[in-house]
Amino acid sequence: MNIKKWLLVPVCALLLVACGNDDSTTKENTGSVNDGENATTSNAVDHSIKDKTEDEKNDVTKSEKSAVSEETSEDDQAIGFEMVDGKTKAATNVPAEEEKALRQAFDEYIAALNAEDIERYSKTLSKNPTGFDMEEDVEYQKLNFENFDIKHTAKDVNVVQYNEKEAQLLAQITVEVELDNGEPFKQAARTNTVFVKEDGKWLVTRVAAIGEKME
Repeated sequence: MNIKKWLLVPVCALLLVACGNDDSTTKENTGSVNDGENATTSNAVDHSIKDKTEDEKNDVTKSEKSAVSEETSEDDQAIGFEMVDGKTKAATNVPAEEEKALRQAFDEYIAALNAEDIERYSKTLSKNPTGFDMEEDVEYQKLNFENFDIKHTAKDVNVVQYNEKEAQLLAQITVEVELDNGEPFKQAARTNTVFVKEDGKWLVTRVAAIGEKME
């Protein structure tokens, strides 16, 4: 199942990736969100990131201590986090005030999605994002808000990388949405949200999701 296709808006919303949906894909896929809901899902998705191969995913699962990163363009920085014995390793160099600010920024990002408030949501995004197109992202979320009642829930939130200009938060995100046939659709993904500091505020510049679980 290709989440970039229009018929899978709820899945895209789950991964917090509203971008990466080109116009041709949107026009070609106008069916119900129920179409293909049981097809094969992609293993790793973000606004513009490449899918991971099955071998790469297995390497991450089996490694007791591994660094997981996604290749980006020369202008973009890599997204990654470190795991030890299957558990996420939190960054140890984060000042208390900055960690509080980052968590508040992340909470506001999720709250804006749940409130389906496009203006509020827009304010959580970087003015110069590296992982998505700002205008396309906002327009895509408008369609999500107009067509679906989607609830996002985050848990196990940790700051996994930090410097004064950029930080990464890893969280388990679950999305719930009711399909056209009235059936509930739930999906969870480990999501890496990258923030940059602009004018003293932490704003979202890139989002990557690794692994999906449908219920």
